[in-house]
Amino acid sequence: MSYRSNKTKKLFLLITFIFSSFFLLNNEKLAIGNTLNKYLWKNRIVLIFSKNHNDSLFLKQKRQFSNLKSEIAERDLIFIHVFNNSNSKNKFLKNKYNSEYSDFKILLLGKDGGIKLESFELITHEKIFSLIDSMPMRQMEMMNWKNRSQPLKTKDIGMKILISGSSGLVGTKLVHKLIKSNWIRTISWTVRAATCFVLIWFLSNTNKGEKMGKHIKWYYHRNGWNTCDKTQEFLAKNKIDVKEMVLSTKQKIKMSDAENILKGIKEVYSSRGKKVTHLKIETIKKQKNEIEKIILGPTGNLRAPSIIVGPTLIVGFNEETYNSILVG
Repeated sequence: MSYRSNKTKKLFLLITFIFSSFFLLNNEKLAIGNTLNKYLWKNRIVLIFSKNHNDSLFLKQKRQFSNLKSEIAERDLIFIHVFNNSNSKNKFLKNKYNSEYSDFKILLLGKDGGIKLESFELITHEKIFSLIDSMPMRQMEMMNWKNRSQPLKTKDIGMKILISGSSGLVGTKLVHKLIKSNWIRTISWTVRAATCFVLIWFLSNTNKGEKMGKHIKWYYHRNGWNTCDKTQEFLAKNKIDVKEMVLSTKQKIKMSDAENILKGIKEVYSSRGKKVTHLKIETIKKQKNEIEKIILGPTGNLRAPSIIVGPTLIVGFNEETYNSILVG
């Protein structure tokens, strides 16, 4: 696999991770949308959709919960009625939960924002209460009420942790308080910031990937030239991609042209036979004569092969230099 495809794959996985973590940190808001956020982790919601407020099924459903104020309050239930003929006030709820605009529909949303029940027919209050009472969070709530005789106060949060038998049981209210507290917000933003730093680090180190031998930025080649043939063989053998290749037969590069190529170059390795000259570049203007001696041939043109990888220019072929810089 080429460097470029490896890089793309890693970047894709990283971005997927970022968005996944962002989704997990925000799943409760995404689950029910801004319209119902204020009820999140505080209330269970019964959404009733009908044609209008005079709909017979709607009126019957309302009567199911009449005179049950204490039972409703005990389960933290609230009711929201949405009419299909109403204005855009509840447009979000209709689009999200009743996009088919059914004449009658009832939904039960848990405290986590998830849909627990969906029906297009009348539902008895016994069925809804029974379903809620079977939920783990509701069972914790009921157990908390049952075990209130053994409270344990904590100074940090000021909430009660209720002890049940030999095992500790954290009260649901404590869980709710933590979720709404600044602790969770702080942790959430810390994770997001850390993820951003990981992305920045990854992107800032892509040039290092070039220097590690899977991709080179620019390659100046001369057909039929012995050292260029050796360079081609080396690149193929080590599966190194070339982003841009320039043929010497089509473009002669003199020093005036080479100055543009040298922009951003921090060091030059020049090979003549077994001799390798290493030159660190501070300013091209001041070191122009030194640079000309090691990169230009007798005709005054740039020697081939020449390779740019990261901030490094390699002129001539030397297998040891190639292994050190291109393969690492």
